[in-house]
Amino acid sequence: MNDVSLVGRLTKDKYDFNLIDRLDKTVVAKFTDIIENENLIYGRGYKIGTLELKPVPEKFKSLKILDSKKSSFSCMYYNKKTLVEHNIEKMSRSRNTKLYDPPFLLIKKGTRISNDSIVKSFVSEDQMLFSTNFTSIKGNKDSIKLLKCISAILSSDLAKYYIFMISSSLAVERDQIHQYEILEMPIKIDDSLSDIYDEINDLKFKIDENSEMVNNKLEYELEESYNKLNKKVNQIYNLSEFDISLIEYSNEISIPLYNHQKSCLKNIVPLSEVLTNDLNNYCEIIKNYFNDIMEGLILENDVTKANGLLGITFHFCTTDQISTIKEDIFNSLKVLDINKLLMSFTNDAFIKRKVIYGFFEDGFYLIKPDERKYWHKANAYKDFYEIKYKMFNGYLDNNDIDRSDKNE
Repeated sequence: MNDVSLVGRLTKDKYDFNLIDRLDKTVVAKFTDIIENENLIYGRGYKIGTLELKPVPEKFKSLKILDSKKSSFSCMYYNKKTLVEHNIEKMSRSRNTKLYDPPFLLIKKGTRISNDSIVKSFVSEDQMLFSTNFTSIKGNKDSIKLLKCISAILSSDLAKYYIFMISSSLAVERDQIHQYEILEMPIKIDDSLSDIYDEINDLKFKIDENSEMVNNKLEYELEESYNKLNKKVNQIYNLSEFDISLIEYSNEISIPLYNHQKSCLKNIVPLSEVLTNDLNNYCEIIKNYFNDIMEGLILENDVTKANGLLGITFHFCTTDQISTIKEDIFNSLKVLDINKLLMSFTNDAFIKRKVIYGFFEDGFYLIKPDERKYWHKANAYKDFYEIKYKMFNGYLDNNDIDRSDKNE
């Protein structure tokens, strides 16, 4: 075997940056543009503070408070029964009192990365007080659908991906998202999103009302509604299968790894052994793409595992024959040497994980660690593009493409 090359991997690589750039350029309106164009009122809630305390406005005295710790709220839902009474007499900043008049979209401040959603937002048609922990986008009775559409988008996998990718403070400062980064989200309004918002809101209400008993049917319906939301958002934003795989990779691999970076990494899904279904999906994508461009030929594959490594050999053959070549791709290289090739230290904090690509007369092979994060659908698309480039444009040396993967 010859033409062995090494290519690194980044958690956020050129494909992610291209998708973010395309979203920014093709989606006309950002969140901030919607606020301005629709004449919505934007601002944060009251602040009590300790300096320059002033009596609370009269209208505040009869209102209940949405408490960030005591009240129950989540994406596209809040439980009005959990609003709390208050005896606040003075505060340093009451803000624009119109912000508390419904309808308004509330966004939780300092939302942390989680495996369900990054941004917690919901629409309220009830008057209430809320502190500086919440940002209000106040509309009118004609903008309720608009506000629900925005909340639905902010609750989608696309928003989770986009905001995670553009965040400036994650792993640098506090593990929080800045409010201005949420407002950078490109927004495409479709009225059907408002209906999906209502559907999810109703299901969460039913689950909340029956919180003392497990209702698998409602939980299943909620999951299906979220799937419907993500499918609709992907359609509205005109995302390709590759785009969607990048979003899934971030949400299924990158974010779970980020969340566990300070804890034990041994038992989390991205680092577990590759499942047969994952491997089948990976191989199917590469085979389908090559079958489309290699007229008269089809691609067959063999899988080899050894010492924590996984290698796949792909052979081109004609449609009327089945490849009988069974080549052990580990024979020409010692497993220990392969492990050394797959890892290189860039500094004290980061380690590059690499992919070994090799080519022979009627096909090619790849060797990577036997971990799910390396054999995701998104990796299949990326590997196809790398291999296609090498096959049709010549060999690349190690410096031509840098796809390094930060060690968690």
